[in-house]
Amino acid sequence: MNRYPNIPLVKQYLILLGVLFAIVAVSTAPADAELSAAHNLQIELIPAENKLIGSDDITITTDDSGTLAFRISQNLARIEVMVDNDPRNFELTNGRLLLKLEPPEQTAQLRINIRYSGIFDDPVPSRQKFRCSGC
Repeated sequence: MNRYPNIPLVKQYLILLGVLFAIVAVSTAPADAELSAAHNLQIELIPAENKLIGSDDITITTDDSGTLAFRISQNLARIEVMVDNDPRNFELTNGRLLLKLEPPEQTAQLRINIRYSGIFDDPVPSRQKFRCSGC
């Protein structure tokens, strides 16, 4: 059953797919680091408003790094970060969320929660752009 009958089902799936590719928070680290992370990602789409609300609960074992970096969409208007249930300041530069860790957190298992929301009103590509002229 289509929950949003005024928005075609294909467009809903394309919005969901595009949004997931755009904002999945992925831990990044230097190539020699061995971080282990588990994500519990929850997404709510409000197609009538082109809005996405998300929360990513990340359990991560740190490796003596002073900073964790996450890739996140630049379309987000509201971002909140918590480390072990404590609100935390962060830097956001060119789609990278940088989270500085306190010394005791640099070699520990942490629970990080990143909550966010934003408007994603990118146009759906037309079928004509994907047609192969030589096929």
